[in-house]
Amino acid sequence: MNRLSRTAIFVRIDYAGQPLEILNHRMISEMILKDTSSITISEPQASALKTQIMATVSEGNLKTMVKSFTWHLPGKKVARDGEWKIADQVNSGGMLLTLNTSYRLGSINGSSAAITSESDIRPPENAPSINSGGATVIYNSLRGMNRSNLLIDTSTGLLTESKSKTRITGNLAVSGPGFSMEIPMDINGETIITALK
Repeated sequence: MNRLSRTAIFVRIDYAGQPLEILNHRMISEMILKDTSSITISEPQASALKTQIMATVSEGNLKTMVKSFTWHLPGKKVARDGEWKIADQVNSGGMLLTLNTSYRLGSINGSSAAITSESDIRPPENAPSINSGGATVIYNSLRGMNRSNLLIDTSTGLLTESKSKTRITGNLAVSGPGFSMEIPMDINGETIITALK
């Protein structure tokens, strides 16, 4: 992650801030995979670590990282109190989740736009189960909500500050050879992002 965080990522995005292509993905991927190929860990940890590293530098994962800072814009002119919606899917810990987010433009002070957002979070109807260590995990009962206050630099479209709270609740249905159980979940999170100057 240190090497990745110190490497420039060139991204083609649309006017809403949705990443369309990581222009230097191949170079980044090859560099990180080469740097980490010399890690010597015995099995089964070695396979798990290599899989995780490959997933981290995949183009889809890099797009997900970038869009958390850029994909908030309406892609059109919006007046104060104007609203727009963005639908997205993210993979969180192997769980595929759909986020339907409503945004509202508040005030604009200088080059800073205040935006509020509210997201409904749930798995898609046919969300794939998670298979881990011989167990199957089904998470289709999860439901969540995220509320955020964002500050966007109007000259760049980039996020300069974000304060958000998320809550996801539901049950994980876990089954395997000779067992079946439900694990209740109640996840509460608070995230604060501040741009460094």
